Amino acid sequence: MIYQLFTYLETEFPTETFKINVKYEELASNSLPDRLVLLRETGGPETAWFKYIQHSLQVLVRDVDAVKARKLSYDIYNKLDNKFGLILPSVTVDSVAHSQLQVAQISADARPSSLGDDENGRVQFSTNYNFIYSEN
Repeated sequence: MIYQLFTYLETEFPTETFKINVKYEELASNSLPDRLVLLRETGGPETAWFKYIQHSLQVLVRDVDAVKARKLSYDIYNKLDNKFGLILPSVTVDSVAHSQLQVAQISADARPSSLGDDENGRVQFSTNYNFIYSEN
């Protein structure tokens, strides 16, 4: 699901840089751009009877400009929160095909919130989302 979401967000925000599950050391380094959106998987169960998956994901936005970081965080929030039936595109990653995925529901736990500055002075905003979907 994270690869399809990554592809969807890259299409919706073509001028932004997105990364998936980056290690803390790489995120803290200067090898990545100051303005960045990180998608981080945080888990979720599968129900035994109905075979739907509830997957949680953190979206971390950072920028040296606090106003711009907040705006991008809210732009993504407005694109994802309270969506029902959103179709995420198919994508191939490392020669593994991930088919198109229709998400039953996407909801944020709360509005984006500031995590303050990182050690390099970049302001960070975080939002946690829950995705409910079925893999066929």
